[in-house]
Amino acid sequence: MQNNLLKLAAAHIDREWVNKHSFELNRLERSTANDDFLISTDYVLELMREAGFSEIERYALPCDGTTVYDDCIMPQAWDRTGRSTLEIVSPEKELIADSDAEPIHAVIWSPPTPPEGVTAELVSLRSVQSEDWHELAGKIVLWDNSPSPAEKLKVTRSGALGIVAFVDSIYDRTPDDIRWMNGSGLRGWYYTKADQKIWVFSITPRKGRELEQRLAAGEKITVKAVMNTRISDGKVYTVTGVIPGKSKEEMALVAHMYEPFVPDDAAGTVLSIAAGKALKAMVDQGAIPPLEKSLRVVFSMERYGFSEYFLNPARGGKVISAVNMDSISHATFKMAGIPARLRRSAASAPHFDTVIMGNYFAENYPDLPFVKNPGCLSDDTFMADSTYGIPCSWFYTHYVPGCHHNTNAIFDQPDWEVGIAITAAVTAYHAKVNAAAAGVNTQEVLDEIISGVTADAEEDFKRLAAMSCSEYDNSVIGTFLTSFHTGRIASFNRFLPGSVNESEISRKIGELQNAIVPVSCSSVSAPADPLAQMIVTRAKGFTHLMSLAKVPIPERYTVLRMPEMLLLALLDGKRSCYDSFIISNFLLERTPRANDTEQIARTIKFLSGYGYFNIEER
Repeated sequence: MQNNLLKLAAAHIDREWVNKHSFELNRLERSTANDDFLISTDYVLELMREAGFSEIERYALPCDGTTVYDDCIMPQAWDRTGRSTLEIVSPEKELIADSDAEPIHAVIWSPPTPPEGVTAELVSLRSVQSEDWHELAGKIVLWDNSPSPAEKLKVTRSGALGIVAFVDSIYDRTPDDIRWMNGSGLRGWYYTKADQKIWVFSITPRKGRELEQRLAAGEKITVKAVMNTRISDGKVYTVTGVIPGKSKEEMALVAHMYEPFVPDDAAGTVLSIAAGKALKAMVDQGAIPPLEKSLRVVFSMERYGFSEYFLNPARGGKVISAVNMDSISHATFKMAGIPARLRRSAASAPHFDTVIMGNYFAENYPDLPFVKNPGCLSDDTFMADSTYGIPCSWFYTHYVPGCHHNTNAIFDQPDWEVGIAITAAVTAYHAKVNAAAAGVNTQEVLDEIISGVTADAEEDFKRLAAMSCSEYDNSVIGTFLTSFHTGRIASFNRFLPGSVNESEISRKIGELQNAIVPVSCSSVSAPADPLAQMIVTRAKGFTHLMSLAKVPIPERYTVLRMPEMLLLALLDGKRSCYDSFIISNFLLERTPRANDTEQIARTIKFLSGYGYFNIEER
C-alpha cells in the first residue's frame, strides 16, 4: 500500500475538476478588486463543502491602511469603478492602455484621476538631469521598469501627475505582454493610508520602447489618463477548513488568493482543496488509515493575511507543519525548460518533509526534473521563522526570468501535468506520514528520512569544505549544520513522540562533519567585523521587517539595506549577528556584497531606536 500512495493520490485528483474551477476562480478575481472578493471566497467555500471539508470558516480582515499584523500594515481596499484608459491625444490619437481589454493595464492601488481625466505632456525618466527630478512636475512620466519604492517616492515628491510604466528588459522575450505591477508600497508591499499615492498605467514593452524612441527624437507627446478607481476602507477575507484527523494538531496547506493569474494562485487554491478531497476519499474507501493529524487549508491575502492567521495562537498554535501551494503549475518547464524547485523549510524550523516529497516525485515522474532549494522564508513560507516555529516547505514552478507577474503564456497559463504531479506528491506525503504516526511502516519511513537528511548534510559539509573558509567560519557554520540536520530528523517526533533519539542522531551527523570538514579544537577569535560585536535579539511584537510600522513618517522611507529574512530568524540573543550572517549566507548560497556588514549593522542600529531590536555590544 505504501509504495503505491502517490499513484493512489494522483488517481483521486480530477484534472478536469481542477481545470474548470481554477479558471472560474481566476475569472472571479482577475480584476483584483476588493468588491469581487466576497464572491470569489463564496466560490471557494462551496468547493470546500463539495470536497468534504468541515469546520469551514470565512472571516474578514480590515483593509484600512492602518491595521498591523506582525510588521505588515494592511492596505486599504482598492476597487475599479469603471473603465480606465490611457491615450495619446497629440500629435495623433491612439489608445495605448484599456482596462476593459486587460484589467492590469490599470495598476492595482492606483488612486483615481478626476472624472474627466488628466491631460499632460509625457516625458521620459531617462531625460531627467536634476537631483530632485523637479523637471517632472506637472508631467506624466514614462518609466522603463517597474518603479521601486524609493524611486516611486521620489517621483511622487517631484510633483509628477502619474506614471506610464513598461519593462524594457523583457522586450526580446515578451514584447507584447504586460507586467502586473503589484508592489505599490513606499515601504512594504502596499500603500498605507498615510502614504502619498500616484497612479500608474502598465503598457507593453513594444509600445513603451516606441514612445521612448519618439521622445528621444524630440517629439512632444501629450497623453490623457482616466483612472476610474476607488481607495477606501474595506475588507479582505481568510478562508479555512479541515479534513479532520484523530488529533487536534494540524498539518496545513496554504495558498494565497486575490491575484490575477491562474497559476498564481487560483490553481494553488483549487489544488489544495483537491489534495484534501483526495485524502478524504482515500480514508473513506479504506485505502489509507484514518488521519492522525487534521489537514488544514488556509487561503488568504499573500503574506499579510497569513501573518494574522499564524500569529493567532488559537489558530497557528495548532499547526505543526505546512506546505505552501503557491505557483505550483506555471508552464516554465514545458515552455522554457526550467525545472521545478523543492524548497525545504528554513533552518529556523527544520523539517524532513521534502525528503519524502522529493523521493515520491523523482521515482514517479522521472521526466519532470526538479532541483532542491534551501529555505529562505520568502512569500508564504515565512511561518518557518523561529517566532512562529511552524516548518513550511514549498514545491513550486519557478518563473522564467523577465516573465514574473506577466500576461505571457509561460507565466499565465497552467501546466496541469506538473501541477497535479506536485499535488500528488504533497498528498502522498501527508498520507504516508499520517500512516507512520499510526504505526504503519514507521521504521521504514524513519529510515527514509534519516537517509535523505544525512545525504543532504554530507552535501552541505562537502560544500563548506570546498569554500576554504576561515577556521572561525568553518566552526560556526559546521556546528550549525550539525544542529540543523539533526533537527530535521528529530522533527518526526512531532508526529510520533519518542521515535527519534536526537542525541544519537546528533552524534552521527557530528561524526560526518568531523570526517569532511574537521574543526580544530584550538580557540579561534571572531573577525574584526561590525556584526561580530553585536548580539541582537528581536523585540517582541514582530517577526520580520516589512512596512516598518513602528517608524514614523518620513523616517519610515529611510533608505536601508534590509538583512536577509533568514539572518533575522537566526538572531537568538546568543550567537553574534556576524554568526547569523555567515550561516544564512552559506545556507542561501549567497555571496556577500561590498559593505554588506556595515550597512546591515547601520539598519539594525537605526531600527533598534524604534523598538525592533535589542542590541548588546561585545
